[in-house]
Amino acid sequence: PNAAALYGSRAANGAIVITTKSGRGAQASDLGVTLTISATAETPLRLPDYQDEYGQGYSGQFQWVDGQGRGTYDHLDESWGPRLCQSAENCTTLIDQFTGPQQPWVAHPDNVSSFFRTGGTLNTNIAVSNSSERHHVRMSISDTRLNSIAPGSSIHRIGLSLKGGVGITDRLSADASLNYIDNSAENRMGTGYDEGNPMFQFVWFGRQVDMDALRHYRCTGEEPTPCIVGGQYNWNYNYQNNPFWAMYVNGTNDERDRLIFNTSLSYQLTDWTTVTARVGHDWYRFHRKDVTAPHSLDDAGDGSFFEATEYRAETNWDLILNGTRQLSNEFALDVTLGGNIRNNMYEGSGVRVSRLTAPDIYSIDNAAATPIPWDYLEEKEVRSLYGALSLNYKGWLNLDLTGRNDWSSTLPEGENWYFYPSVSTAFLFGEAFGLRSNLFSSGKLRASWTRVGNDAAPYQLESTMSASTPWGGTPMFSLPNTLANADLKPEQTSAWEFGTDLGFFNERLGFVLTYYKSATVNQIMETAISYATGYETRMLNAGEVENKGWEILLRANPLRSTRGLNWDLTVNWAKNSSEVTELPGDLETVLLGSYWYVNVEARQGEPYGALIGNPVLRCGVTEDSAYDDICAGNEGLPILADDGNTQVDPVRRVLGNYNPDWIGGMQNRFSYGVWDLSFLFQGQKGGEIFSVTDYFGVYTGVLEK
Repeated sequence: PNAAALYGSRAANGAIVITTKSGRGAQASDLGVTLTISATAETPLRLPDYQDEYGQGYSGQFQWVDGQGRGTYDHLDESWGPRLCQSAENCTTLIDQFTGPQQPWVAHPDNVSSFFRTGGTLNTNIAVSNSSERHHVRMSISDTRLNSIAPGSSIHRIGLSLKGGVGITDRLSADASLNYIDNSAENRMGTGYDEGNPMFQFVWFGRQVDMDALRHYRCTGEEPTPCIVGGQYNWNYNYQNNPFWAMYVNGTNDERDRLIFNTSLSYQLTDWTTVTARVGHDWYRFHRKDVTAPHSLDDAGDGSFFEATEYRAETNWDLILNGTRQLSNEFALDVTLGGNIRNNMYEGSGVRVSRLTAPDIYSIDNAAATPIPWDYLEEKEVRSLYGALSLNYKGWLNLDLTGRNDWSSTLPEGENWYFYPSVSTAFLFGEAFGLRSNLFSSGKLRASWTRVGNDAAPYQLESTMSASTPWGGTPMFSLPNTLANADLKPEQTSAWEFGTDLGFFNERLGFVLTYYKSATVNQIMETAISYATGYETRMLNAGEVENKGWEILLRANPLRSTRGLNWDLTVNWAKNSSEVTELPGDLETVLLGSYWYVNVEARQGEPYGALIGNPVLRCGVTEDSAYDDICAGNEGLPILADDGNTQVDPVRRVLGNYNPDWIGGMQNRFSYGVWDLSFLFQGQKGGEIFSVTDYFGVYTGVLEK
């Protein structure tokens, strides 16, 4: 959080600072030319464990007629049908299917995996650079082509980059950079539980379906079973689109143009102070068009589309004074004073057309129903003054102070400012006490405290009206379901951190140990209120959340050689514990989100992000005394109903938490001469999820369990 003074409240969790190549280092009057080509290949690593014992249908029965219900359960997309044969050669079960009458009722274990293909990325970059004592310049062009593992999906990105600087005089210098990225994508695969995502279909799927037969996705009239000519040829015409139709016909295309520009002018006022004026602008345009072809299952029959264009821009103006001075033989001083103005803008507009006059012409001029337009404008400005001071004593004791004050346009007028300071110190006790030896090479103790403020998103102080579908040509407007709050206060996070860095054996072995504790108060979030108010939620400064944890890092150099093999090893481990310690008023929980029958909540006394739902009814958990007799000596076991099935606990309880118990990783780097080999393992232990794939895959009978 100490980074927040220089980078603003968005750096409350730290800041990643990326320094791009500038062209410095190329030989004077010579061009440095670099060509880089990289390629990757990818396939799905894991898919759900599907069963291959029973095929499509219900109650052990299935017979195809039209895939819409005229047959025996042929309208269903579940797999509770007849038992499957494991090979066509010895199959005596012949059943009418979408591929023709009296087909072998055989399992297709790879019918999901065969949908995917081997994907790949090819990235080519060429850069030219030149530098001298007075200037440096670098220009690069990159071309990235990605073919997704999903058929028909691809991305093409072109990037242009220009960066340079010049010493105008001995005291005055200028730097500038310009980046342009053009990104276009075709048929992005949908995500989540959505009909545009074929993975949605694969939890509602007949295990006997032949994926190769579905590659013939458009009906020509020559298919073995009836279908609408020009429409799709499919295994089910009631609930699911052919997955290849979803990828190749119902397209989702988008394009994004992005321009990032930075320029700065620096002047050396004295031999120890420099003033810098800097402006940066980040702008992009994003255009998206989703089309639904006629005869798709989620279409009225005439085709439809959605089209939108969005613009986002951020502009930063900075004026910074830097000073570095050796005050005496013992003391050195670094100081930074600055001011920043940040403007953010978002503007979007689009239209949805639910029916077309003529098929396959996806234009608003071809609308057969009243188009539904939308547009939105959002602006935000934050003005800041900040400073940082670093005082060093003899190179082994450091004191750092920072402070920043922000004025935000999204907070109440007159109460829209917040100040956040920090103080930190580092003590190199190995240097101070002369402890260096062959065994012990360095040691540092460090401690810090900081308080970080944060503002709200735009339009949280007053309700704004949104347009809805016109009624008889008359525009309709409505208020949101969230009640605004004109008295919002800024969020505040206070954090302590203590740690030590130790080095041994001439820095061939090192340890970094850190303990931290932070508390966030006045979090800005939506909380549920009585529907009698006319609203569902209200914006509030809601309570306090505490986080604390440990971070450990081990670095080692087991092999070191000037001409032979070198091995560098880094291992890190971190554990965070959170707790909701306070909520406003009589609230015991705040709903953060919900999906199907599981909530994500901030519940007092529980870690932030608790998953709440109705678990299986178990002995020792239920408070119903009616089960006391059968639960005696059976603590933790499920309580079964008379038919042998598990029962649902009527009380909603904490099922788990999505945060991991700990995270960690291990990186190895081997080098020999000009050759480098590095690889990384990283992962986490714990952290529960609610799997909708599991939820519906069990219900539909397609999963092995």
